[in-house]
Amino acid sequence: MCELNQQNRVTAYRLALLALCALAAQANGAWDNCEHGGNGVHQFFPATTVYLGRDAAVGDVVGPWITATAAPAWNCTRLPAHAGTDVQVSVQGNPPYGPKLGTLNHEGHTYGLYRFGSESEALGYIARWRAIVDGVATDWTALNTMPGTGSYQNSVSTVSVVKAAGAQYSINVETQIRLVKRTAALQPGYKQNIANPILVRHHQQVGGAESVGDTDTHRVSQMQQDALSFAGGGTCTTPNVEVPLPTLPASDFSGTGSVLGSTPFELKFQACPVGLVSIGYYFTPTTSIIDEAQAVVALDGSSTASGVGVQLTEDNGTALKFGINNSYSLPYDPSTGGSYSVPLKAAYYQTDNNLGAGSVSTSVTFTLDYK
Repeated sequence: MCELNQQNRVTAYRLALLALCALAAQANGAWDNCEHGGNGVHQFFPATTVYLGRDAAVGDVVGPWITATAAPAWNCTRLPAHAGTDVQVSVQGNPPYGPKLGTLNHEGHTYGLYRFGSESEALGYIARWRAIVDGVATDWTALNTMPGTGSYQNSVSTVSVVKAAGAQYSINVETQIRLVKRTAALQPGYKQNIANPILVRHHQQVGGAESVGDTDTHRVSQMQQDALSFAGGGTCTTPNVEVPLPTLPASDFSGTGSVLGSTPFELKFQACPVGLVSIGYYFTPTTSIIDEAQAVVALDGSSTASGVGVQLTEDNGTALKFGINNSYSLPYDPSTGGSYSVPLKAAYYQTDNNLGAGSVSTSVTFTLDYK
């Protein structure tokens, strides 16, 4: 009898412990219980070839935005005690690799600049994310916080979710990264180890009260081993252009600053490569600049006319700007590359009251800048 009672007591203790464990279990979220969507903790960036532009400098972004998607990232169920509550739902982001290297202004937003992987010295990245909550998308949020799990950054917008008890909805997540050249060691053929550039977790808020997903439900966006490859970017074909200005009598000119003989022409950028960030170009006269504001350049030594220069303008008549610090951009599409043309105009520009008849010749080079 005593031994039997002892066994019964042990069984009772075990039952009591199980009951305590059941009482300790909590939902993952104060208002909505949000669990992983069944596709694991990771969401993967696709294998990507990054083309390095010939002129890409240290500090420049390289390659396109690369996207990792989880659909769904979490499946959420409204808890019975909070039926009808208006819960503001979003996703927070965090960079795991320290230190933060600085900031980078890109496409009108300020991003934190981070090391791409714990051992990468040549490659950095910027990142952004957004959530699709119950079918409604938040705005993209530029990652700009300090690294570390205690530094999760709030989304710039939230989605209002009002549900009945037990009603379900999903949260999808898109994370994007764009790579940054940190050192000259980033060259075609560069190899990159596995990297997890951004972590995200779900976030709920009602008034001033907040609730976030625990570590078991965080999601990791991962670039797998050898998924990144780096190749040399190509160049466009750019034929030379000769612009024949019309023959005009000197008497047609009305004085210094008069413009005659405007002649349209096109610069052609053919068979441009895919995959670059941008293609720019700038103009450098081979002779002296007579009037920079009016884009008037001097004639070369083979010319016999005097008292005139050549003016270069855009198609709408705006004077061109010269020099490497006045670069123009092609309407370049990285996904297709292709060919482009830029309409311009050249004209005679009177520079002196005393005109001398003769031939007119000058030249301007245009240089492409591949990023």
